Amino acid sequence: MRASSRVLRKAMLGSVMLGACTLASAQSLEFDVWGMTFTNTAPGSTSAPIVRSVINPSAADVTITAVVLPPNPPFNITHNCPLAPLVLAGGSSCQITGTFTAPAAAGTSEGFVRVEGSGVSTIALTLRGTSNGVVASSHPVPATGPLALVLASFAITVLGFVARRRRQK
Repeated sequence: MRASSRVLRKAMLGSVMLGACTLASAQSLEFDVWGMTFTNTAPGSTSAPIVRSVINPSAADVTITAVVLPPNPPFNITHNCPLAPLVLAGGSSCQITGTFTAPAAAGTSEGFVRVEGSGVSTIALTLRGTSNGVVASSHPVPATGPLALVLASFAITVLGFVARRRRQK
């Protein structure tokens, strides 16, 4: 009796059994990885692209009604997901690709990409990008142009004044 009980429990995983009928599991969408993290990006530069897959693990087709992109400008998101009236076939996937352009200020930017479908729960992909901020140079920047002339004439004037004062003493 126990052996047949185990077989029945194993058969019930992933589906619902009602007498002699079996109902298939519900349609759903999922991501292969639940986020995009862009780290240590220099200000003004764009990160390497990260690709995530939206997967339809069920056997039934799913109609994707919207891919809602973040309004946050540091993130650039593209996708090749079919939108209604087209469907994402059962067992197939589509890709969402993202890049992050780091702002000048150091810190973290966050956002989400939502994928909505007909008859399925909305799923959200977390976006997180980190900017290193403005990097101070360890080398002094030489003055050039008109500023260099002003600074040079000022230095000559001050040095001449100091030399005259020392001679007078």
